[in-house]
Amino acid sequence: MAKLDKTEIQSFDLKDTEMGKVDIQHTELGSSIENELDVATRKKITRKIDLRLLPLLILIYTFTFLDRVNIGNARVWNLEEDLNMKGIEFNIVILVFYIPYILFEGWSWIFFIEGAMTCSIGILAFFFLLPFPKESKFLTPEEKEFHLRRLEIDNQHYEGDEKMRTKGVFKAFADWKLIATSFMYLSVCVTAYSITVFQPTILSTFGWSSLKANLLSAPVRIASGIVSVALAHWSNKINRRGPFIVVGFLISILGDFFVMLSHNYRLRYMGLYLGAIGIYIAQPLVMAWGVNQVVGKTKRGTMTATASSLGQVGGIISALAFPKKNSPYYVPGGSVMVGFSGLGVIIACGMMFLLGMENKARASGKRDNLRQLSQEEQRHLGEKHPDFRYTL
Repeated sequence: MAKLDKTEIQSFDLKDTEMGKVDIQHTELGSSIENELDVATRKKITRKIDLRLLPLLILIYTFTFLDRVNIGNARVWNLEEDLNMKGIEFNIVILVFYIPYILFEGWSWIFFIEGAMTCSIGILAFFFLLPFPKESKFLTPEEKEFHLRRLEIDNQHYEGDEKMRTKGVFKAFADWKLIATSFMYLSVCVTAYSITVFQPTILSTFGWSSLKANLLSAPVRIASGIVSVALAHWSNKINRRGPFIVVGFLISILGDFFVMLSHNYRLRYMGLYLGAIGIYIAQPLVMAWGVNQVVGKTKRGTMTATASSLGQVGGIISALAFPKKNSPYYVPGGSVMVGFSGLGVIIACGMMFLLGMENKARASGKRDNLRQLSQEEQRHLGEKHPDFRYTL
């Protein structure tokens, strides 16, 4: 890798940079960042960080996800019969945090093996997960300097310390974008938990064995993962979130109709594919879209935590929506998924409309009165700065 000119890097003072002349992910102002920071070097450092960070994060997310949904696999391995569950008792179990007792039964090994793997990865994460760039040991001093400059540019509309502030948290809660994003993520999670937890149960209604039902749930998840990553990459390339989220919800709704209305098991199986693919197109983009709309560590952290917390309520809703008495088509549960996905479409379209109107207002100079503030005051405007453009 070509050595960076440290003098040149240090000479780039963000505070001396004219506001609105630096392009960041959240704006549509041009590409002058390409002139300030060498593009090839930026890509090399980003790739280096990604290769160190993403594999471990993917492992952590994968196994924590397995721990949340493996009860659905255990169900078709006679969990209910072994525990003498009747009626909606299985659904009630999903409502509470499951404390496993390890009995050497076939279904209980699912919890033991996958739980042990998750704990092991958690220990690895403690030692190998990367710290903040300036404490990272695998980056050279020049690379650290370069990357920290990028982070400064990313926060060009905000100047503050790295600590979470209570005042900032309350300001975040008062932001309508946080509320909209959180309920949109709830809409995602209702369908996501329904599909992942009850998918093996639905497959078992096709007349398949427990082994076949569990095995054939895997291709659905693999396909949805591949499509999710591909469209997330495309979304980043064109800097759009809302249209992808809406399309994801609509695909999921189509799949839900196949699952609950068709009497052909092949069409129902295809519906599971569509439902999973659609909702996992939307899930990562909803969270990313929320973070795109705010500036500053406190507000972004509050946005992520609030949306994630409300999303977990989706697990409770999905647990109550699929009682065994509604087998094999689970029309009430499917209707719940369709309803929440429809809510997600409405919220996403509303956000695109309102944020698009605000972008037009800023482009036409309707927020230029804020430029009369001092340079210091402007740097505390965050996403309210007239040069900031919302991602649509």
